[in-house]
Amino acid sequence: MIKKAVFLFVFTLIAFSFYSCKNDQTETQYVVMLSMDGFRWDYPDKAPTPNLDRIARQGIKAESLKPSFPTKTFPNHYSMATGLYPDHHGIVANTFIDRKSNRTFKIVDPETRGDHYFYGGEPIWITAEKQGLRTASYFWVGSDVDGLHPTYWKPYENSIPYEQRIDSIIAWLQMPQPQRPHLITWYFPEPDMTGHAYGPDSPQIDSLITALDRYVGIFLDKLEKLPVYPHTNVIITSDHGMASISSEQVIRIHELLPDSLIVAYSGSNPVINIDVVDEYIDLAKSILQEQPHLKVWKSSEVPERLHYGNHERTLDLIVAADNHWSIFYNEAELTSKGTHGFDNDEKDMHAIFYAMGPAFKTNTTVPTFENVSLYTLIATIMNLKPEPTDGSPEQIKPMLK
Repeated sequence: MIKKAVFLFVFTLIAFSFYSCKNDQTETQYVVMLSMDGFRWDYPDKAPTPNLDRIARQGIKAESLKPSFPTKTFPNHYSMATGLYPDHHGIVANTFIDRKSNRTFKIVDPETRGDHYFYGGEPIWITAEKQGLRTASYFWVGSDVDGLHPTYWKPYENSIPYEQRIDSIIAWLQMPQPQRPHLITWYFPEPDMTGHAYGPDSPQIDSLITALDRYVGIFLDKLEKLPVYPHTNVIITSDHGMASISSEQVIRIHELLPDSLIVAYSGSNPVINIDVVDEYIDLAKSILQEQPHLKVWKSSEVPERLHYGNHERTLDLIVAADNHWSIFYNEAELTSKGTHGFDNDEKDMHAIFYAMGPAFKTNTTVPTFENVSLYTLIATIMNLKPEPTDGSPEQIKPMLK
């Protein structure tokens, strides 16, 4: 009888320990997501990327990640964070006019960039914080905005070396359990800057891709030594791709439209938003439609697939250049060899997506999916109750165990 009681006691302890361990792993999975700005979907085919290949073998890669329109940095990083299209979260361009407040949002202006007024939706780190998890961000769009801060965050500073950023991520993951963030988002500004300066097909891009992959390897090697590694999901992705442009393919809108028709311009090459004097909206549209290599829509007429034009910040007309063409509304000279912002159906605009960890399948390639589904993906992995988004649970199913 005593032996039986001892056996039952020991069995119960083992069963309870197994359940607790299993439940703990389910409850405490970590997500660390790095965005490398402007990393086009096919860059790994242009140069050796052994560390991205390593993630693909141990986890999954997507054929590509489809950005939201317009395929610009701030709209897309905030779409990745909130699961909302730019038309729904309000960051409709890198630069835009808000007619309600009569203010212009500019990513180079700390005052407007850091003003919560401009940002709709709820970033995934806020969702996690509300549900009792600590989070951290190293330069993700929105994380340095008052009212949107994660537990740990950094005011943006472009010059911080990448290895210093890596060491900060590792330090966060080494914090004692009560203080340790379970969700970390972080950011590299390359290869976007080099893509703009030299173009996506340049030798400078090829060498940079290998260098960035090396930093990914440094991070993975350091992460593997941590106790949290078996419970950590790593995502490597980007906000958009890059297309080549040239000074031979430039359209200057101010040469087509008389100043008397225009209230204001906003946006930037290759998508311009125009505030037109009300009685001249149809006239301005008809003039621009005669110009080859331009698409012109009233804000109410943008194709549904672009999910754009309903927010008042998109103004009266949206003018978008064809791929590889540039448009300006002032006397600016074209000095860049590459840009982005084009129609998100253009494959040049698509980004990379690699992921590995306990939540993901192994050695699996999944179809292209939209970046608004990243919020849904992270919420699912971390067992969070999500806010309503534009993302699709069906798009993330193929990658999860």
